[in-house]
Order: sequence, then C-alpha cells, then structure tokens
Amino acid sequence: METPLTASLLALATLGSAALCFAFTPVVRRLAVALGVLDQPDPRKVHTGAVPRWGGVAVGVAAALAVIGALAASPSLRQTLFTGPGAWRWAAIGAGSLVILVAGMIDDARGLPAQLKLGLEILAAALVVVAAPYPHAVALGPATAPHGLGVLGAIFAILWIVTLTNAVNMTDVVEGVAGGLGAIAALALGVVAIALGRVVASVVLLALGGALLGFLPHNFRRQRIFLGDSGSLVVGFLLGAASLVGLTRDGVWYMLPAVLALGLPLAECGITVLRRTARAMTIERHESPRERFVMNQGPPRLFTPDARHIPHRLLGLGLSTPAALALLYGSAIALGALAFVSVRWPWIGLWGGLAAAVILAYSATRWWYEELRFLDRGALLPLFMNQFVHHRMTHAVWDAAVAMLAFLVTATLVPGAALGMPDLWPRTGLVVGAMVAGLWLARIYRGAYLHAGLAEAIRATR
Repeated sequence: METPLTASLLALATLGSAALCFAFTPVVRRLAVALGVLDQPDPRKVHTGAVPRWGGVAVGVAAALAVIGALAASPSLRQTLFTGPGAWRWAAIGAGSLVILVAGMIDDARGLPAQLKLGLEILAAALVVVAAPYPHAVALGPATAPHGLGVLGAIFAILWIVTLTNAVNMTDVVEGVAGGLGAIAALALGVVAIALGRVVASVVLLALGGALLGFLPHNFRRQRIFLGDSGSLVVGFLLGAASLVGLTRDGVWYMLPAVLALGLPLAECGITVLRRTARAMTIERHESPRERFVMNQGPPRLFTPDARHIPHRLLGLGLSTPAALALLYGSAIALGALAFVSVRWPWIGLWGGLAAAVILAYSATRWWYEELRFLDRGALLPLFMNQFVHHRMTHAVWDAAVAMLAFLVTATLVPGAALGMPDLWPRTGLVVGAMVAGLWLARIYRGAYLHAGLAEAIRATR
C-alpha cells in the first residue's frame, strides 16, 4: 500500500534536485572541456562555437541524489519502496538508466554506431519490462474501461520506452528545447502520479523535472553546456519507463495522460520518421504502355541526422530562438494541463489531444515539410494513371455507388421514409440504373472521364 505524499517530501525531491544540478553542472562542464568532449559546429547545427557536452551527467546525478534524499527523509517511503515488487522495478529502471547514461557519455566523447545505441536501448527497456510487471491492459484513464493486451503488453512496453528515449533525443537540436520540454513533461507526469497516488513514481519524476530546471540556466549562459546524448537519452528513457511503471495500476496502464504529457516529443519522433520515409519515395515515369507512373522507394535513412526538426522549422519561419522556445514551452504546458485533467475527465483530454494533433498535422504539411504534401508530390499518379482506374466499367460502378449513397441519404431525410421500407431498394435500383444508363448512352464514359487527369480529380474532390 502506497504511503501518503507530503508537501515537504515533494519539495525536497524537486527543489533539492534543482539545487544539486545547478551546483554540479559547472563541475561537469569543466571536466568535459578538460577531456575534449565538445559539440563541434557544423551546417546542420545552430551554435557557431564548440560547446561542452555531458550535461546529462549532472542531471542524472542530481536526480539520483534527490531520490536518495527523499528516501532518507521518509521512513514510510523506504518501506513502500523496499517491500514488495517495487524495489525490483525501480532498481531495474535505475540500472537501465545507468546503461543509457554510459552509452550516451561514450557517444558524446567518441561516437557510437546508431544500431549499437538502439540495441542497448532495447536491452535496457527489456530489463525494465522483465523486472516490472508489464501492463496487460490499457485504458484512457481510471474512469474508462480497459482493453486487454495479453502478451503483446511486453512488446508494447519495450516499444514505448525505446520510442520515448529517441523522441527526446530528436528534440535536442536547439539549446533549451530538450531540457525545457523534458522538465515540463516530467513535472506534469509527476503531478499526474500524485493524483493517482503513485508515491515513488511522483518522487522520481519530480526529481527529474527539478534537475532539468537546475540545468537550464547553464544551457543559456555564455559559458554554456549541452545535455548531449548522455542527457537527452537518459531523460527520454526515464520519462518512458517512469510513465509506464508509475501510471500502471493493477496491470492497467493509463495511456492518455502519458501520451498528452509527452505529446511534443512523440510528435517530433513521428514526423521525423514519416518525413524521412517520404523523402525516400519518388514518383517516376515508366515507359510501359500499361502504367505510365511508378513509385520507387529507397532506404529511408532514419538514423541520418538533419536540420529539419520542428525547432529548426520554427526558426526557419523567422521566429527568434526565445519566441520559438516560448511557443514550444507553451504548447507543452497546455498538453501537460490536459494530461492532468484527463485523469478525472478523460474525454476532455481526448478531444483536446485530437485538436492539438489536427493543428500539428495542418502546420506540418502546410508550412514546415513539403515532403509530407503527398498529393503535390504525385503520390496518386500511379493510381490515376493505372488502366483499371480509366476503365469505363470502373467509372460506371463509381457513379452507381455515389448515386446510391446520395439517394439513400436523401430518402432518410424525407418524413416517413426509412431504410427498412419495402419499396425503397427497388426505387434506388431504378434511379441508379437509369442514371448510369443515361450517362452511358450519352457517351460520357468515352470522353470526359478518359481525358481527365489528376488535376481534375483533385478539383472535383475539393
């Protein structure tokens, strides 16, 4: 049984972690400079001078010490953690975080192949899933019905942790983005864990959020330091693991608060995968008389870095760095608030999340990424130039289906009419047959449709 939380315990976890990280970061910076662990500028990066990495070391150490301090200050918290399965699951999260931290430090100093890093992330996530009971069902929130996952819950849990690990890493492209979004997400999830009565999870998440708040001032100074992979990977791993373990109760994972609080990193990851895959697809003219356009796809190069992440695109639109950060932080805070609201009123969080997804999808396709404009890039050309699509019978069947739908919808609007009326379907068949026959006799299918192209189809659809 989880112990009640006190304001002093939460303050110790949050403010203590912030103070420790603020004090440790200059020490870590000097160490990184002495060992030559520097992020050198290149065309895809925003900074113009060499900047030390390893900021994640200060964040990780500060968060760990804050959690230990909270344990030392609360006997009931120690009893909660060290009795039952809780000790094993949080020990596994700590061990997995240490693996990711060391891998990130090596990558910052010497570089690691992307496939090796991915393999280590999967192993660390599997360690957490083995030690912690993975969710056997998911639900939007405590007030909604769960949906069973069965053994697929283990695969889903590993995928969730690995996705968050890389999602936060993808946001670490402009100073303040990964640290700020990670802090907001950690604090929001910590508040959600408090609302759910999850003691250890709330302490860990608040300690992580506090550490990132203590790191951010150094991220913006003249003698600044970056999180590096040692920081962004660990932050993502902790957010993924803690949100999974901490928001699971009786085998049911409350998905909606986690997805909302981590919405921006998840959106960055999804858009990055989609646009890199889309850029690898091209529409080429084919000399075959049966099909004049074909779609060719090369390797998507998902692990190849670029300068086209969401923060880059905001800066490309003319926003200053403070304005871009304010927009991202404001969006993250709004999603965090929705995450908290969704614990009690899941439908408010669901509709709010859907509205945010629509806004993001429109912005991404309208202003940010031309590779996501599939129609403009000719994605439908192979379909519209296919002989089957241009066959007269295909057009006749399409017209019949549209006319039938229109007639049935109209019939339901007539007072007294219903789909169950015995003479409705014969009438529908008579009207549709007469219309298609009239078009056929008028030779419509010999000229207009056959000479129409993609532009006419898009115009008609609009």
